[in-house]
Amino acid sequence: MIRAHARPSFPYVLPRQSCAGADTSQRFSRAASRAPNAATPGRWRPSCTFHARVFQVPYATRAGAGADPANLFQLRVALLQSAGAPIAIYTEPPIEDSPMRLLTLAALLSSLALGACDRGDTSGDKAGSAPRSAGVITGQLKLRDAAPVELPPEAIVTVRLLDGTRSDAPPSEVLSQQVATGGTLPLDYSLKFDPKSIEKMATYLVDANITANGQLIYLTQESLPVLTQGAGTTANIALIQGLAMTAPITEADDAKRLYAELETQLGAMKRVVGSRIEGDITVGWDGFTDERGVRMVRENVDYGDEGGGKATFQYAYRDAKPWVAVKDQGGARTMIAWDRFGNLVMRETTRKGAVSEASEELAAELKRSAEQIHETVLAKSKSKS
Repeated sequence: MIRAHARPSFPYVLPRQSCAGADTSQRFSRAASRAPNAATPGRWRPSCTFHARVFQVPYATRAGAGADPANLFQLRVALLQSAGAPIAIYTEPPIEDSPMRLLTLAALLSSLALGACDRGDTSGDKAGSAPRSAGVITGQLKLRDAAPVELPPEAIVTVRLLDGTRSDAPPSEVLSQQVATGGTLPLDYSLKFDPKSIEKMATYLVDANITANGQLIYLTQESLPVLTQGAGTTANIALIQGLAMTAPITEADDAKRLYAELETQLGAMKRVVGSRIEGDITVGWDGFTDERGVRMVRENVDYGDEGGGKATFQYAYRDAKPWVAVKDQGGARTMIAWDRFGNLVMRETTRKGAVSEASEELAAELKRSAEQIHETVLAKSKSKS
């Protein structure tokens, strides 16, 4: 493309086309009035961009004049295009000619312009555009203040180029690139882009994330500027751990935590006490209630001559159903928990720091005991109210 040094003097607007709903002739006249010369790209709306290409062509003074040099002169033509399609032409010197001939000329020049692009012609880079030599963003992905980390074999790295020009909206994705990797952080990356799509006045950012089996394990701590506004094509991206890297809280862990909290709240609840004797077994209990019903019951059991020694039981309830049962006997603690639907979520026995799995039979026995004592405590609390 040959850069123009002066704006050609005669406009001819081709048949109306649409660009983001704008009439072509109106769009062109406004944009051209702002441009210092015909080869400067102008913008009327963010989504409407035209490009000017200038040609020197032999032109006949009349249709059908043939190739006789006497009938030809060098016509300076500026062709304006949008999205590769001709939208208007300027001629110098100005000519009054048939629209058909000018349309034919515009179509010819468009094909020449596209051919120049295909050959990689960069002599007419748009004023204000990013350098065409930059076609790749490079850098390193790393964890902030962390030693090298081995990624799982199924890890997928995604690097994105974002348009962050608008301050009233989140950055929008321009392009992204995914790489399957089982490497180690820090990790080098490269992101290819089309320099022709970069606008100098826009703001571009780059970010990255790493997933494994569909779970986000690392993500960008802060998106970094690239390409424009003084930023270059290198960005070292700091990552932080995603939620998937944190061990999920299980229902068993949640039950332990909430049960411990419940024990600290018993002093604010209404307390009822009772006892019973079953053969050689003596049981003393106290129960705790509030506006939601029975919340916890504690039992002290002496097995007497049966040789079982002594044991303590604690039963916690949720929605009037057994939730947590704890049995302490002979230096061992067994803890059982159920979800809202009565399904077992925990059954473990701890002895001298060693944890083993309690039997389902013991879990079922503790659930029956919890249901029975719940009815006893509920009845007694109602009789006292």
